[in-house]
Amino acid sequence: MEGLEKLTREDREAFKFLHIHGNNSEFSLNQVSHHLVSVAKGSLDNYKYVNKFGRAIGFGTSIVDINDQATPGVYTWLQAEDTVNVVSSAASDAAGGAGARTIIVQGLDGDFDEVEEEITLDGANPVTSTQKFIRVHRAYIGDTGSYAKTNAGTQTGNITVTDTTSGGVQIYLNGVLRVGQSFVARYTIPRNWTGYLFDANASARSLKATSFFLWRREGADVVSAPYTPKRAIDARTGIVSQIFATWEIPIKLPEKTDIWMSAQGDAAGSDATGGFTILLVRNET
Repeated sequence: MEGLEKLTREDREAFKFLHIHGNNSEFSLNQVSHHLVSVAKGSLDNYKYVNKFGRAIGFGTSIVDINDQATPGVYTWLQAEDTVNVVSSAASDAAGGAGARTIIVQGLDGDFDEVEEEITLDGANPVTSTQKFIRVHRAYIGDTGSYAKTNAGTQTGNITVTDTTSGGVQIYLNGVLRVGQSFVARYTIPRNWTGYLFDANASARSLKATSFFLWRREGADVVSAPYTPKRAIDARTGIVSQIFATWEIPIKLPEKTDIWMSAQGDAAGSDATGGFTILLVRNET
């Protein structure tokens, strides 16, 4: 390979798992999956590792998404890009405050390319982003006014990110847990990338049987009929502990594919967590 002599020893170790043809989008998936440290470090530009996880607390017999909110519900899927509003339930989550001062919102724009924006909070006063999003993947605290510990710091109140037009909740950061980030088990494969789903996991509160569903919808940019339907990747019923699913041959997820996890309880007061991991590979151009 031209220029190979310029690689560091670490890069050479990573590249030995790849079949290079113009760029590193042609690869031995099984071998790359066993060398993910370089992917996590960002040493390989054409590969990314995605770990999504979330929870739903206090739901019942209606199906909800694993999308941490004050009241569990289903996600508001945007069909056109929109700005978002960010607001906290606490005045101290603001510039110069003791709580969260800035928040970083990550997702996809109207072209399904990855974007992010750091927004300065203003407590209970909504702040509107400059960036437009068609998907919001996650949010986390950028700067805080307190040195965090287990039961304090990072943020003071509940921080909610909603789309400007409909007011639908896109991301919620729980102020009780104060973990400083969102808990959301959903993701959309960006444009010019392909995802490979390796595993998924879920857990349910003991004595509260829960059904879990892992969904995908290709063609998320198709916003007029006929639409692309959602399809179940996996479904489990009557779960009262933990489940793990591993695909030795990973499931291919083309660009602009939504993937998300839902739960349905047998009774009120059900709690659940869930998540999945994806290897992203840039499409060859």
